[in-house]
Amino acid sequence: MEDGVSFHDALSEQFLARYATDPDFKQRFECWTSMIDKYARPGATVLDVGCGPGVLSFYCAQKGFTTLGIDAAENMI
Repeated sequence: MEDGVSFHDALSEQFLARYATDPDFKQRFECWTSMIDKYARPGATVLDVGCGPGVLSFYCAQKGFTTLGIDAAENMI
């Protein structure tokens, strides 16, 4: 059985596409961005651990937050 990092490395391209096509991923994005909008303060620094392809990291950066995204699956970055 492969480990989680290798698993996510192998599906990195499909993972990003799911945010545009999969209702569950769209709901995930809406859930997280609504919390970011509600709780993150202007000038905040955001650490996105397990950032995957960086969808939420980019969202935070576009909001003007200092953002650092990290992921163990190198192909996700």
